[in-house]
Amino acid sequence: MPQTREVLAINFDKFKNIIDILSPYLSMAGVSLVVIAAAAVFFILNRKTRFHDLPYAVKQIIIGVVFGMIAILATETSLPLQNGANVNVRDAAPIVAGFVFGPPAGIIAGVIGGVERFIAVNWGIGSYTQVACSVATIFAGIYAALLRHFVFMKKRPSVLIGAATGAVIEILHMFMVLLTHLKDTQQALEVIKACIIPMTLFTAAATGLSVLVVDLISSGFRHGKARKNTINQKIQLWLLIVIIIASVLSSMFIQYVEINNAKNNTDKLLYTNTQDIQADIKKYMNNGLSRTLNKVAEDYDLLIQSIKEEPDDDFWNEEHIDVYLQGLALSYEVAEIDVVDENNKIIYSSNQYNVGYDMNSSPDSAEFTCLLDGEKSYVQDLGLSPIGGYDPTKTRKLAGKALDSGGYILVGYNANQFSDNLKSIVQLLTENRHIGETGYIIITDKNWQIVSTENANDSDYYKSDNDIIDMDEALGVPVTSTKPLTMYKAVLFGEKTFCMYDRVESYYILAAITEDEVYENGKNVMYTYNMAQLLIYAVLFILVFILINTIIIKRIDNINNGLKNISSGNLDTVIDERNTKEFESLSDEINETVDSLKSYISEAEKRYDAELLLAKNIQTSALPSLFPPYPNIKDFDIYATMHTAKEIGGDFYDFYLLGETKFCFLIADVSGKGIPAAMFMMQSKTMIKNYIETGISIGEAITLANKELCNNNDAGMFVTAFICILDIKTGIINFVNAGHNPPLLYRKDGEFEYLKSKPGFVLAGIDTVKYKTQSMTLNPGDKLFLYTDGITEAIDLNENMYGEERLKTTLNNLKSGDPETTLNLIKNDLSEFVGDADQFDDITMLMVRFNGEQDKNIIKKERIFPAELDTLDEVLDFVDEQLTQIEAPMKFSSQLNVVVEEIFVNIAHYAYKNLENVERKAILVFEYDKEKKELKLTFLDEGIPFNPLQRDDPDVTLSAEDRQIGGLGIFLVKKIMDTVRYEHVNGQNVLIITKKL
Repeated sequence: MPQTREVLAINFDKFKNIIDILSPYLSMAGVSLVVIAAAAVFFILNRKTRFHDLPYAVKQIIIGVVFGMIAILATETSLPLQNGANVNVRDAAPIVAGFVFGPPAGIIAGVIGGVERFIAVNWGIGSYTQVACSVATIFAGIYAALLRHFVFMKKRPSVLIGAATGAVIEILHMFMVLLTHLKDTQQALEVIKACIIPMTLFTAAATGLSVLVVDLISSGFRHGKARKNTINQKIQLWLLIVIIIASVLSSMFIQYVEINNAKNNTDKLLYTNTQDIQADIKKYMNNGLSRTLNKVAEDYDLLIQSIKEEPDDDFWNEEHIDVYLQGLALSYEVAEIDVVDENNKIIYSSNQYNVGYDMNSSPDSAEFTCLLDGEKSYVQDLGLSPIGGYDPTKTRKLAGKALDSGGYILVGYNANQFSDNLKSIVQLLTENRHIGETGYIIITDKNWQIVSTENANDSDYYKSDNDIIDMDEALGVPVTSTKPLTMYKAVLFGEKTFCMYDRVESYYILAAITEDEVYENGKNVMYTYNMAQLLIYAVLFILVFILINTIIIKRIDNINNGLKNISSGNLDTVIDERNTKEFESLSDEINETVDSLKSYISEAEKRYDAELLLAKNIQTSALPSLFPPYPNIKDFDIYATMHTAKEIGGDFYDFYLLGETKFCFLIADVSGKGIPAAMFMMQSKTMIKNYIETGISIGEAITLANKELCNNNDAGMFVTAFICILDIKTGIINFVNAGHNPPLLYRKDGEFEYLKSKPGFVLAGIDTVKYKTQSMTLNPGDKLFLYTDGITEAIDLNENMYGEERLKTTLNNLKSGDPETTLNLIKNDLSEFVGDADQFDDITMLMVRFNGEQDKNIIKKERIFPAELDTLDEVLDFVDEQLTQIEAPMKFSSQLNVVVEEIFVNIAHYAYKNLENVERKAILVFEYDKEKKELKLTFLDEGIPFNPLQRDDPDVTLSAEDRQIGGLGIFLVKKIMDTVRYEHVNGQNVLIITKKL
């Protein structure tokens, strides 16, 4: 259990550390969301509420104060990073206020946030950046205000520009921190390094996302074809891109130069230190050897003096000099002592094998000949050199001194003695020597064992970069890619360093300095340079954009406005931009073009008027214009008019007899104007008539006509039409509505009402549309008024529309008149309404009054229904409506509904089974003889021929399990009705049922 608690405590501490690290960023993210939400809320309030109606100044103050409070919130909720520097997104609030809502709001928000930041020091907010932060926040509001007013022409910037501006403000903020601490730039740079990335990213994100959210709200989150950018926006974007590229390239160049300078300076520094330490070591080594040499020379001189003073002494004689020198060598811990005569030969030596050696026989030993030429002393620069003798492979570090008695004496260290002496001085030479702040000197022996520090053999610390030097070579063992006095990179004591080595005597000098220190000064320069550069580029962006806007954009806008006036018909507009030669030439060319255009238009208008008059005459002549058209037919009256607009339109009407009992009449409106519309009108009129006259149903005829019109519709035009076929004996009208205005129906002794029907699709739109036949019955005295939208959409000088309600009211005021009188009076009322306003569309009207006489004892109604189960309710409603009119008993109505449902369901299920490309319809004719009190229902369909009466009646005495399936429905019909009769006539199944009430 204790272990579990320890684990939980450790995990909790880790979690707490993570929270502590993330807290400043979470705080910044939260305030950023507040800025974005505030921008969205105020934008919606200004678009959707009464906030929009407030005076501009009041709105700016409210918005400025709110965003100023958000800036205060950012200050008070700022949290320190791990290095103690506080971060926030305070500057985003005034930027967004100024960009999105207006300059005053941005300035107010900036002043509030800046002043509060200045006095917030008393409440525990850091004072180190007090002035810089306060000024930066105030400037953020002013900068955003100036940009919106002078650069973005009082409009919101793009998302990219908004984000870039937020980043620039934060970089200015950091630069001001540096400017306010020029006496302490190192600490200022440390603060900047800690703050610049999070503050720049969050402020840029807050400003950019605020502009994005407002743009999305403004566009209603619509998708689709993107808006074209203006030249202004294009210049903003490309100028920003060019400046970013230039900034990046210049930064890369400066960084490259700084890195190379740092490397070159480091190379010189390491070289100087290796040479200095080398000189020091040589100095100490040579001085030590020289001191030993002087002592040996003094002792030798005493020996020679003693021999001369006591020549007979048995011990102090020349035969024992070699033995004496051996003693001196042991006493002074040197490898050998040699005495050389004037002939440059060794005459005495602590090593008897050297006696007789000629110093001139080797270049290394011959160096000491200078002592015979007047030099007092000489120490070899080389470390350990071969000196010859009995074993030339042995090496020595030699020093010589001229003797007063003639010749000179040599003293030398061997390799071990040399190393021991070296170790005794390198600690002193290296322990207090530093290269920069973090650099150091390491000295090794010939086997690369460190002799300058206590951890001499701790070579596990040394690793190389990119396999240039392996672990044992980390101190500078020369390989192919590393040479003496050549700088290279390695990892020493766990740190990346720049290194250089040199070999002197029989040891190596290695100078090293950390990579961080090498680049530190360059990084500080780059931070300062990049901040200054970005600010300069920001100013350059504004100045260049203002210059382009003043010289080019405004001139282009003026020319475009002039061209808009010209294109809208004001050909008296004059373009007068003459500040540059190019604009002057462009203005003159436009003015000359307009003058030529005016002349051409004048001539073209004359020709067009003549051609237009001829086309109107041709169009009018194609329409029936003789009324009454059929003087001998008294069953109906018809009258139609078309008042064309100035431009040729596509309205038309038509009517013609179909045999002796059928009369077709229609009205239509072709989309578009001019000659193409007139030509398409003629084509549509002819096509409809041709198919109707074939004798097929009106629905099939219009379906075929539509398909043909689609095939020949390269111009993409369409036609709305209302086509009727009237049975002049019965008053039954079969009709098709192809997307046209609903006609008005007048019932005798009633009112005009808009006909309720299902409108189909327009003609010439989709070639697969199938049009369904609809029907109604006109009683004697009923009228049907057809019209085009030129009536209802006519407008007066105040752009008030005539409308459908006024048309209906006018017709009801004239309901007693004949068709001709009614149409003329409607035209007069329309003319009075529009007054002096121009007529922009054809005004076409057609009215039919049915006069036919029917047997007063017979009530007859006919309806066509789609043969679908979904239509059953409509069928039953139709039957119930008729039964109500004849006041049928409730029981009779219930029985008849059962019969109708059974028959109609059979038609819907089976009549058109497995039939394709056939209109599925069922016709129901309701007839009631008031005198005989007899009801007759006739069901017609064009499905598969089938006589239901041929089936045997089912045996109802059997149980449901034993009874044969099928036949029960028609059996029920026969039981309820008085008569049931079937016949197949003209491709139709006809089922007639009767019953007396």
